[in-house]
Amino acid sequence: MTPARLRHCGNTRYKREVELQTSGASAWWDGVVCCRSRTCPTCFVARRFKLAREISQVVHEREHETCRQSMLATLTVRHSAGDPVTLPREVRKVWRRMVQSRRWQALKRDYGVEWIAAEEITHGPNGWHPHMHVLLMPRVHLDPDDHLNSAFDWHSWWAGLVRKYIGASNEPSREHGCDLQACDSAEYLSKIGLELSDPAMVKGRSPLGLLEHGEIDRYLELQVTRTRARDVTWSRGLKGIREALPKPEPPATLATLQGSEWWLLRQWGWAVPLDIAERSETPEIAQELVKQALAGKSPARG
Repeated sequence: MTPARLRHCGNTRYKREVELQTSGASAWWDGVVCCRSRTCPTCFVARRFKLAREISQVVHEREHETCRQSMLATLTVRHSAGDPVTLPREVRKVWRRMVQSRRWQALKRDYGVEWIAAEEITHGPNGWHPHMHVLLMPRVHLDPDDHLNSAFDWHSWWAGLVRKYIGASNEPSREHGCDLQACDSAEYLSKIGLELSDPAMVKGRSPLGLLEHGEIDRYLELQVTRTRARDVTWSRGLKGIREALPKPEPPATLATLQGSEWWLLRQWGWAVPLDIAERSETPEIAQELVKQALAGKSPARG
């Protein structure tokens, strides 16, 4: 059964009037319940895009400061259809052990590495497939062939931790355990932002892909196990950059609806004006669209 807070999200007013607001490339209804639950697909997507924007700004500032290109490490585990839904939680634990180790502290000391880590979970024929995408941002030049792979054998390091804290059955093969390569911020953002918000962009089924295929129970089972888990974690050295980021623009109100108008708009499709407002350069288009909706003239019907 779908939790009540999800059923009310975006469908229940808590103010007398509802406003269509926009800021930058985002639009939303103000005065409507927002559950902010990890099990809510609407809030899931909104949170991912907000994170993607913040990460893009942080990476840009960091690379501008150091004049060094970032590197992307993908860390995986061996998995099977019999693995429990709690396997992603165990992978997160291994990652925490990794960054707490003396070896990681040496990496940070010698190369000035800061990082952003995102968890990705898909589901396929071999069950749950959790893995970590870690963006490494060094202060000095790194050559993965001459430095990282020789001084820090990433695969042996990661596989050893998996064997110790999860078990030998989940120890990854050398072919799939760890991938390390130079990347740009756009490539990384596709991993932690758009890719996980679009079920058509990943191998296997992403959380939203499970919903698309009607596997609601499996989706809820996964999300419930992620209570208090963060989608993205940051190294402490990036705190100053994050705090210095420019604040988002104050929202602009494109339309104000009374309660009866809001209910009428819901019957037509309240998400469409949001989409138009996010894509349109002029607020007049979104305002006109709301007027047409209230008059019963749906663009979907011509």
